[in-house]
Amino acid sequence: MADYEKKEARTLEKIANTIDKLDVTLEKFDDTDSKLKAWAEQKKAIFEIKKVLHEVGKFEKFDQKEYDQFLKDYFE
Repeated sequence: MADYEKKEARTLEKIANTIDKLDVTLEKFDDTDSKLKAWAEQKKAIFEIKKVLHEVGKFEKFDQKEYDQFLKDYFE
């Protein structure tokens, strides 16, 4: 059972890190920055959380190709 608890703790830590990273990024935006940029950062964070959950078997519908295409469209 200890292994499961460690895996759960790592998963929660990864999710928390993703949310913290999103908060820092959104704080850097000014009122003049585009709402589209904020939306893209939020969407990216959601994809990353879904990916973490998929890796531990708690989310079945994660599509890596869709995530890669999103990153290509909005961050390149």
